[in-house]
Amino acid sequence: MPSLIVTDPDQSAYISSSTFSARNQRELACQPGTLGKRLSAFAIAFYPAMACSKPDPNDPLDP
Repeated sequence: MPSLIVTDPDQSAYISSSTFSARNQRELACQPGTLGKRLSAFAIAFYPAMACSKPDPNDPLDP
């Protein structure tokens, strides 16, 4: 189900950066989804990846 990420412009820029993508891969071993069109400085469309939505039973911080 498509979602909308709404936050301040600095956080939005970080979320759409290659640094954040690399961090997701390193820390989660997957990409939580893909970003769609930037709708404003505050909003980006987001399409969740089902493959990354499964809880990790070995991670105490993963609910």
